[in-house]
Order: sequence, then structure tokens, then C-alpha cells
Amino acid sequence: MSKTNAITLMFITSPLMVGCSTTRENFVADLQKQGDNPFIIEPELKGLEEKIQSIAMAKRIYDAPYHLVFDPRNDAIISHFQDRFNKQTMMEKINLARAGYDAAVADRYPHIGSMRGCELVNNGAYAVTDEVNNDQFEWRFVKGECFDGLAHGIGEIVDEKLSAHFVGRFDQGVMIEGVFTMPLKDGMKLIQLGEFPSKNRTARLLTTKVRKDGFQWHRYGDFKDGKINGFGINIWGYTNLMVVRSIGEFKNGDFDGFRRRAEIQTFR
Repeated sequence: MSKTNAITLMFITSPLMVGCSTTRENFVADLQKQGDNPFIIEPELKGLEEKIQSIAMAKRIYDAPYHLVFDPRNDAIISHFQDRFNKQTMMEKINLARAGYDAAVADRYPHIGSMRGCELVNNGAYAVTDEVNNDQFEWRFVKGECFDGLAHGIGEIVDEKLSAHFVGRFDQGVMIEGVFTMPLKDGMKLIQLGEFPSKNRTARLLTTKVRKDGFQWHRYGDFKDGKINGFGINIWGYTNLMVVRSIGEFKNGDFDGFRRRAEIQTFR
């Protein structure tokens, strides 16, 4: 936790401590000594205070194994949103993204049909990146299952020009869910796992960008029209720590409402 964020927590949990605690250790000691802020009475703010306190009391631990799992403090953050998502499901997707596209495909879709020449209803894709529009893809059906000439069931497609690959489930020529990857111009690699959103359907998926230096940016939640709409969690994966950068309710990619903004700002 940075000093700035620690001061933010002090201000909300107990204004009597502002200017007294300059480290997390001092802040926790003061919190244990002085207790709750007596001026916070409104139930919603009281609940927020309790969340902040539980997070502040949890330890920040670096290095293995916390480059692969959440340390106590980040786990405390997540614990307040258990009603919005399944942590185990998210971590399974993150671990597959870490393993790479081929490993993720082998795990999710071990059996791909052998039919060729199937058609797609649309030639678009869903890539959470500003580098390419979703209608720029020119997919070629490699192999899979078909029905009445359309991709139907598990299939594999590729766009040679963009070096994009997708294996997943199709329904009458339409992508439903799967594993997607493509390289980005800045040297990062994009990999996505989960449902396939459309204009009329919000889908829950994981999108991960992996840098050559090992840094990983994971975003998991409800996506629509290229942005998070609904619940979302933003994770920065360093080589020695997984950090919950933001978590809560989103609308068009931004936090929806003051309450969620307050939660996220103080949880960092």
C-alpha cells in the first residue's frame, strides 16, 4: 500500500488519526487502540468502514506464492464481492491464460471435429483491444463440426493476416464461447477465455494481456460492446504479487456510482 492510499484509509476510518499514522503498522496499531469512527453512523458508510478496516488489517506479502495467488490483503478485498463472482472459476481461467493459448485450448476443447469448409454467419470477432476493430477480422475455418454448411459445435478458425486464432463453440455459424489469442503491436500478447459477447448479449469472460517481462493484466467480468458492463475486476499481475487494482460495478467501462468509486479508491 502506498502512503497516499494509507492516508485515504485513515481519513475515512477515523479522522482523529489523520496526521498521526504514517505507516501501515502505525495505522493498524491506532485502529486497534481507538476503534471505529464514532461519527460514522449511516449503515452504508458503516459497512464501508468495516470493509476498509478488514483490508487495512490484512498483510501485504510479496514473492512466491503470491505472484500466482492473492496475498491476504488482496484476498480480503475480493472477499467483499463473493456474491458477484466465483473466485475459483476466475482463477482457473487466469491459470489457463498463464499457461498459454495452446494449453488453454487443450484443456477446454480436447476434441475438435475434422470437417472443413464450414461457413460463419459473421466474420467479426470480439477482441478487448483498441488496436483492431471487431469487424476487421477475416476468419478462415480450419476444422471442426458443421451442420447445413455452417460451423456448429466445436471448431477452429484463424485469421492469418492478424495472426489471430480461436477455438470454441459455434451455434449455426455464430461464435458462442471459446479461447481467443492474437499478438499486439506493443509486443504484448492478448488471450481471452469465456463467453462471446454480442450487441444484444452481455458475456462473462477473462481478457489477459501478457508482456514480455512477465507482467500480466487480467480483466474478468461482464463485457458488452468492448467494455465492462456489470461486475468487473481488474488485476495487475507482477512477477512477485497479484494486485486487485479495481473491483466493483462498471457501466461502459467506468465505475457506476459514487459508492463503488469510494470502495475502489480506498481498496488500492
